[in-house]
Amino acid sequence: MLYLFSVLMIACGCVFLLISVRPVHHIYKTDSNLGWLVLRSLVVFFIFGYFGVFYYFVQKITINTADVIVSAIMMGGGFFVFLVTRLSLKSMVKLNQLAAQERSNLLHDPLTGLANRAYLMQTMQAHIASEEHFGLLIIDLNQFKQINDALGHYFGDVLLCQVALKISQALPNTCTLYRSGGDEFAILSAASVSENPSQIDSRLVSKIDYIAQLIHSTMDKNFEIENYEFSVSASIGGTDFPELGHSAAILFGQANLALYESKKNEVTP
Repeated sequence: MLYLFSVLMIACGCVFLLISVRPVHHIYKTDSNLGWLVLRSLVVFFIFGYFGVFYYFVQKITINTADVIVSAIMMGGGFFVFLVTRLSLKSMVKLNQLAAQERSNLLHDPLTGLANRAYLMQTMQAHIASEEHFGLLIIDLNQFKQINDALGHYFGDVLLCQVALKISQALPNTCTLYRSGGDEFAILSAASVSENPSQIDSRLVSKIDYIAQLIHSTMDKNFEIENYEFSVSASIGGTDFPELGHSAAILFGQANLALYESKKNEVTP
């Protein structure tokens, strides 16, 4: 009985070590630290050692108390390695998920879920670096401040979410909506890769006009929040790369100037 028990304990230790190889290898691929490489090598070395001891025990005729203790220690050692590697892998995966979530939070608006201004600027800089033509539109809601001040932030927040959803649903696939801050949104309109490069700039201009009209048409419909109906219009300013600028900051400034000009024309009799 002791003989069978000792052999089974060593076999269990071998199984624990074999199962530990995969998580250690995964950890090393994720974090190429020398310590994980050494641990992986040691686990493989111990596996061969355990198989050697297992073969030795199988060949033995009698088992004494010391052999049972050694078998128990070997099973405990295998289980310890298995536990450490599994917990290390789980901790690393959790930390990576938290880091990814933190990066996502930094680049997305928590209210609407849209990419934020930082993400917009990064995307613009990436397009500029790769010389990809694009159009930029800045959208400002005209009656939002009055609604927010009169009814409170709850209605204002719900209204922003509804506006974001309606505009997102109305935009073509080549456009991406961002919330650049407050009651201001932005749209990046990419040029189609199938377009002739010599015609991209003129097509982008017409596309920007088309998207602006699309947004105005979308905003013509009233928004309903808890049996209240709200009418909100939008002022829009646009620009495009590379026709009107070669840096994200300049393009953003040009779009804002066009937006202010649009607002001025709307209030001018």
